[in-house]
Amino acid sequence: MRSPPHDGGGKSQTPSLGRGPRGERGEKGERGLSMLHGRAVVALFCISVSLSCFAIFWVSHAVNNNNATQARQSMVFEKKLCSTLIRLESNKPPPGNPSANPSRGYDQRNQKILSELAPDLDCK
Repeated sequence: MRSPPHDGGGKSQTPSLGRGPRGERGEKGERGLSMLHGRAVVALFCISVSLSCFAIFWVSHAVNNNNATQARQSMVFEKKLCSTLIRLESNKPPPGNPSANPSRGYDQRNQKILSELAPDLDCK
């Protein structure tokens, strides 16, 4: 079955399907919560949301403080490490033939490694 053509203005000419006439108004119902209880629920909700927001900001503040402390500690450690590496690099082994004295060759190889390590860590 084809629907009648639409005239372009406002409502279509098809009858509404599945809707009957509007019934009479029912009895007035009672409110589920009293006004006092309703306000208490809203107040408790607001308190929980505000406490959650406070907790989020507090944790963020604590994490930022912790990160700043770690950054300061790493800078102090880096300075100490660089000063130790520079002192080790300046401690030269005695010259000599490593084939005559194998421990001297060991010292010279360690000195070479230490002299390469300080510049790799940007120690000045």
